[in-house]
Amino acid sequence: MIAIEGNTLSPKEVRLIIEHGLTIGGHSLRERLEAVNIPKALEYIIESARRKRKLGVEDLLVLHSLAMRGIDEAKPGRFRSGYVAITGSR
Repeated sequence: MIAIEGNTLSPKEVRLIIEHGLTIGGHSLRERLEAVNIPKALEYIIESARRKRKLGVEDLLVLHSLAMRGIDEAKPGRFRSGYVAITGSR
């Protein structure tokens, strides 16, 4: 099953989006983009493994860029410059 943290799409809906390109009503564009982008990032990892290439910091930024493509506020492919906290945590 495929689930995305913070995304209200069910694993079944994510699968339908990835495998059939469907748009699921009642969900945001951001949630759809997260579902569509994940396979692109996974393919990057798989291709790197095929080449027996170790992933480095630059690869992590590429992966973030692939996973967050089209999601403007994410500032894909860059490190955060400010403090980040998990809501509800200490």
